[in-house]
Amino acid sequence: MPFLGQDTVYVDEEATTTTSNGLPHTLSLRKVPRRFVSRFLSSGYLQLQFGAGTNSSDDSVILPDPSNLNMGNNNGDSTIDKAFDPSNFLYSKSYGIAPNNTTLTIKYLTGGGVTSNVPANTITVASNVDVLPVNAVLAYNNPKPAAGGRDGDTVEELRENSLRSFNEQNRAVTLQDYTVRALSLPGKFGSIAKAYATQDQLTNSNSIDSVLVDNNPLAISLYVLSYDINKKLAQGSTKLKENLKTYLSEYMLLTDSINIKDAFVVNIGVNYDIVVRPDYSGRDVLLNCNLKLQELFDTSKWTINQPVNLSQIYSTLDKVKGVQTVQNIEVINKAGGNYSAFGYDVKGATRNNVVYPSYDPCIFEVKFPEQDIKGRVTTL
Repeated sequence: MPFLGQDTVYVDEEATTTTSNGLPHTLSLRKVPRRFVSRFLSSGYLQLQFGAGTNSSDDSVILPDPSNLNMGNNNGDSTIDKAFDPSNFLYSKSYGIAPNNTTLTIKYLTGGGVTSNVPANTITVASNVDVLPVNAVLAYNNPKPAAGGRDGDTVEELRENSLRSFNEQNRAVTLQDYTVRALSLPGKFGSIAKAYATQDQLTNSNSIDSVLVDNNPLAISLYVLSYDINKKLAQGSTKLKENLKTYLSEYMLLTDSINIKDAFVVNIGVNYDIVVRPDYSGRDVLLNCNLKLQELFDTSKWTINQPVNLSQIYSTLDKVKGVQTVQNIEVINKAGGNYSAFGYDVKGATRNNVVYPSYDPCIFEVKFPEQDIKGRVTTL
């Protein structure tokens, strides 16, 4: 634990088949009565410190009970005017239960530069051992070889790393911080494919929200999407958003609140007409054009609320060998059936050769590039 006064810890557990929605692990908070901290002393030793509690004593007699905190006692004394530590309401002087009649397996990692790279099974004794409990026995071994050791940082390296640390704070402060933090969710708790943080006052009854703090008009709205088994964009499962909610709660500021929502997926197709140069095979040129557009519309390269720039499509096709002129490009909406259920007025959203996304955060996706990108060879 970071400190003995902390009595809860984040735990990942193997998910059950009934509630996991296909995710292998879930993230939860657990109260831990047995805990320890480690620290290096000025003498160079690593100290392990356990709590002072025992199983025979009951901490409940000295801990406040939220259900009867302000009820007082038979003498009329009330605890309503008492001050409690807000960082840990269940604080006690025992700082956790100390180990008793148990075997402790301690994996210790140390280094001393390049000279610490030693073969396996060569560390069998300790150079110095402090005072041990009665009848305690210590055994030492390194079943794996020690490798990868390097000398300590130089003064210049320390200076550069110190400057870098200012940009590596884990707290989520800006909208970009929330986007990056959501995309950094560990894979075993689910995968967030797309994330977009904004501040709005929209409430969509069709969206399944997993809300940290609801009914706050100034809350940050975090729109997310995940991939299905075929790497197509899909709405995240309830369990995935619960894991994301728990994960983000560790990095949020006290005054922040987040609404986790599903972004909309707008499936589109691209039709284009080109004129092929003489001495070039029209079939080969179309194939190369399709491959370039498939690369351009690769879903992994697109973000939520990114517009479709028709001029970029023209430029991409013009660079293909054998293309003389790009005569026409049309972006069409694909909805229903195997596509997204959300229709979109592409023509109405097109201004100055740019197809803009909707006011509700959405992402354009060419779901089936092999069949949704179609080209045709014409003549001048």
